[in-house]
Amino acid sequence: YSNSGLHREQVGVGDAIVVNGQLAPTLALAPLQWNRLRIVHATMSYNLMLRVDGCELLLIANDGVYLTGGVPRSIDEITMLPGSRRDVLIRCPSEGSYALRTSQRDPMPMLYPAKDDDVSLLTFDVRGEPAPNSAPTRLPALPDYLPYLLDAKVDSRFTVEFIAMPALQLTPSST
Repeated sequence: YSNSGLHREQVGVGDAIVVNGQLAPTLALAPLQWNRLRIVHATMSYNLMLRVDGCELLLIANDGVYLTGGVPRSIDEITMLPGSRRDVLIRCPSEGSYALRTSQRDPMPMLYPAKDDDVSLLTFDVRGEPAPNSAPTRLPALPDYLPYLLDAKVDSRFTVEFIAMPALQLTPSST
């Protein structure tokens, strides 16, 4: 803590959510300019629901892999599970201050204490001349080692039966 600028009285004894190692930093953006954010949720206990009121968001990748179908998807909220990664484009329409906020959702409320339900993680300071640019309409293709499986022929010699958590049993099928 001593060299990071984070002090025990700021973060308490629990988790502190930081952006690039900083607590609630500010990032300068130009109006109408698409910017790429690579977000990593590096905690182990809370799901985060991120949003930026007043700005547009396009999801382009999950866990380092571009979206299947090759088209960015407009979203209102970025769902982050522990360990997940998202690549998102953001564009704010006009000058002003916009907050990247989160609602923290505890997947196991009996094990972890309640958290503040609405936290500002990052402020976008949108200033200057508008710098309009275009968002991509097509994303890069999946690499060869990640085949598109939705249309793949499935081997039906086995079925998967969930017996009880976390047991998984494979049994031969009758077909």
